[in-house]
Amino acid sequence: MNTTLAAANTFLGTNHFIFLGISVVLIVVTLILLNKFKVPFKKVLFGMFIIMILSELVKINSYVQTYTDETGKVIGAFFNKKGLPFHLCSIQIILIFIALIVKEGSFKDKLIAFMYPTCFVGATLSLLLAPVEIEFNSPLTWQFFMVHAALVIFGLYIPMSKIVEINTKKYFNTCIVLTGLFFVSIYVNGIVAIPSTNVINNGEIVGTTEGIYTSFFYSMVPPLDNLPILNLKYGWFIYALSIIVLGIILMTLAHLPFIIKDIKNKKMNKKTL
Repeated sequence: MNTTLAAANTFLGTNHFIFLGISVVLIVVTLILLNKFKVPFKKVLFGMFIIMILSELVKINSYVQTYTDETGKVIGAFFNKKGLPFHLCSIQIILIFIALIVKEGSFKDKLIAFMYPTCFVGATLSLLLAPVEIEFNSPLTWQFFMVHAALVIFGLYIPMSKIVEINTKKYFNTCIVLTGLFFVSIYVNGIVAIPSTNVINNGEIVGTTEGIYTSFFYSMVPPLDNLPILNLKYGWFIYALSIIVLGIILMTLAHLPFIIKDIKNKKMNKKTL
């Protein structure tokens, strides 16, 4: 492991392990309390919506930057494109809002079933990888770990509350939607990106502008350097294929108890016929 990864405020550094510990305690204690008091799922859903709004407000406050004129006078502000809610965990605020306003039915069931593995698995991976600067005095650090811990709690409480039936059919729906979102993210990253360009003076290249690139869904760039599977060693196409395959494997593992249950139920039904 190189010195950058070993630094206290980065991936697998001291601060990372401390925040992981805080997150695990928060997840375990909250799930125990939710299960003990049988908190209605609708209240948890609304509470999660409030948490996501507060999370986005912290991001807005952190990502908004001012710009000045030639005299140094502040003349406006802009929002850093990297703060846009296009990562898998970030778009949950949109899905949660939809789940709050739509009527009970097949669509809502599929939506909540989709949020179970994407919140649980997606947020867990984010906590483990933590592709951010991890500082105790940084609001973004607390926002990152607390909101992802909350998403893990929310995702796990979906099957615990039995608000929807998680089954094989919903597993396939989730894989299809998730793969579709991955491909959409490629276009979104292309739209948002501002490539670097050459600066030409009197017909000569005198420098280049700094480009602005995003990797929502990590469809363009891995979350961290030097990862064993998710890397660009063999080119972007192999990387993209790897992340899709890994995503399907993780979704399968998250649904495995329910898939096994479906298989057993089918065998039981055949015996009774």
